[in-house]
Amino acid sequence: MQFSELLRSRAVLLVHIFVWAALFLVPFLYVVDNPEAVRFAKRNCLMMTQLAITFYANYLWAIDKLIFKKKIPLFVIFNILLFVLLMFGRRWANGLIDVVPDVPHERPRFGGDGMMKLFVFNDLVFSILAICASFGIKHVATLHQIEMERRRLENETLTSELSLLRYQIQPHFFFNCLNNIYSLIGISPKEAQKSVHSLSRMMRFVLYDSSSPSIPLAKEIDFLNNYISLMRLRLSPKAEVEVSFPDGADDVSIPSLLLVPLVENAFKHGVAPGGEADIRCRMTIDGDRLRFEVTNKIFETQKDEDRSHSGIGVANLRKRLEIMYGTQCTFDAKPTDDGLTFRAIVEFPISDANSNTNTDSHGK
Repeated sequence: MQFSELLRSRAVLLVHIFVWAALFLVPFLYVVDNPEAVRFAKRNCLMMTQLAITFYANYLWAIDKLIFKKKIPLFVIFNILLFVLLMFGRRWANGLIDVVPDVPHERPRFGGDGMMKLFVFNDLVFSILAICASFGIKHVATLHQIEMERRRLENETLTSELSLLRYQIQPHFFFNCLNNIYSLIGISPKEAQKSVHSLSRMMRFVLYDSSSPSIPLAKEIDFLNNYISLMRLRLSPKAEVEVSFPDGADDVSIPSLLLVPLVENAFKHGVAPGGEADIRCRMTIDGDRLRFEVTNKIFETQKDEDRSHSGIGVANLRKRLEIMYGTQCTFDAKPTDDGLTFRAIVEFPISDANSNTNTDSHGK
């Protein structure tokens, strides 16, 4: 049992104890050497005992086993038998109270059929109220439990979906890297060899450092720099790649491998067949929000279907942002009005790297 559930169960138990203790003990507060008041307090204890037995017999057993299983006739019969048994038991106990020698004269509890009918009617009314109270409290508790279970399953589903989305990035990312290295093998074997070494370091990061839901922003920036360096190897000397990342990003954290798809997309769609490119990556931090903008030139030789920059990476990123941040983030990826540049901008809240905040949480 989790600590929060344990506290909740203890709180409920304390509430039950407090309510019943008040119902049992309040009449004794008015007993001041008055035999009639003493007898009234004792009879009140008997009545409260009857109501408590009725309440918990339904709360702990009858509602679960009979009402919720739609055995209504058995539920009615059970409570009728319980009422009759407790009523006669209380009558017998009241008789014992009446003969206790603390009263100077005898005052029978039942003065005739009228008193008997009133006694039965009162018992019936209070018993029905106890049954209704037990059903109401049980029903509310059951609804709360169902809601908590629904939220737990929803959180587990979202966590599983986030893990799946994060792991989908890895084969997609390595596929692009291997394609880049393959193109270098025939042109520059030495550069291809360096690329394999760089890729191995990046694989180590993906396999070990990125296993946590969130990582320091500095590690994500270091990974992006390594990736950009690897992608630059297949560009022409005239290609322009401008990178601007903030310094001292160890004190904040972001979800692991969250920003890689935008850079991947720029190098996948923003490089001409001859290696020409104009790619710019700019990251800024404003208070507790991070803004990352990636732009790349759209070349006339690119296919029309590539200009949308749609693919697994962008769809994956959009889905992760929606699950983690909901309306707290913005994401826009489309060509500029002149149609010459594709711009992707993402902005979302960041957390303190020293806190235990789980960044991969449902932020809606």
